[in-house]
Amino acid sequence: MQPVKLLVFLGFTVLLFLGSCQKEEFTDSMDADITFSTDTLRFDTVFTERATITRFFKIYNKNDKAVKIKDIHLEEANSFFRFNIDGFDQSEVDEVIVWANDSIYVFVEATIDPDLPVSSSPFIIEDKLVFNVNGNIGRVVIEAFGQNANYVPARDATGGIVLLSCGGGTVVWDDPKPYVIFGVLVIEDCTLIWPAGTSVHVHGGIAREEDQVYNDGLIYVGNNGQLRSEGVEDNPVIVQGDRLEPGFAESRGQWSGIRLASNSGPHHFQYTEIK
Repeated sequence: MQPVKLLVFLGFTVLLFLGSCQKEEFTDSMDADITFSTDTLRFDTVFTERATITRFFKIYNKNDKAVKIKDIHLEEANSFFRFNIDGFDQSEVDEVIVWANDSIYVFVEATIDPDLPVSSSPFIIEDKLVFNVNGNIGRVVIEAFGQNANYVPARDATGGIVLLSCGGGTVVWDDPKPYVIFGVLVIEDCTLIWPAGTSVHVHGGIAREEDQVYNDGLIYVGNNGQLRSEGVEDNPVIVQGDRLEPGFAESRGQWSGIRLASNSGPHHFQYTEIK
């Protein structure tokens, strides 16, 4: 290579090196925020054996400057979840950088033993990943299913209304596993029978008890629906919330109740405990 061309090449290489060594500018503005590829990360597997399941979402920085996430942590102290950003499973991490107009992955694991009692591993397990960027707090809800159960009407029905209809026929909940109602169940043009020993858990509750604003967890029987609960003295039907760990099992206001339309029925409740 000729001397002049060599000097030009070396000079260009030095400029590239110096440019790459320059620190990217960070923003400390409270208007600079991050976004997420989802607001709820749902583990939609019903666990039939001890399992570790991994799912992921992305964090986006759509700003023209880099942002530094001051800390990321799980909201629950003793969580069933762990997350991975820099190659290590953890429950908390500090000083995560997302470069300008870039994104990073967050991997989340759920380790659940479905054979544990519901006081140790509830039916529906929830947590939140909390992000602090320049004083702005962002959250991603994490949701998993920790016990073997019949999830009715669906495991992704939070806040949704789903119709149970059977053309004037009968549906019998006679599976020995508990039934967990996740969402709002409407019984219409159908008779639902709970045989002796049926265990029903309702996920949801009252958002504001003082003025009865409900968010989820409701059994509603329409005008053409019937509900028959056929417990016996030594094997009753039990209907209650889905949080059975100490401190919650006997707490009131966990779900929104059973409502019977005025023209529905006839209904039958025998040896039935409704909490």
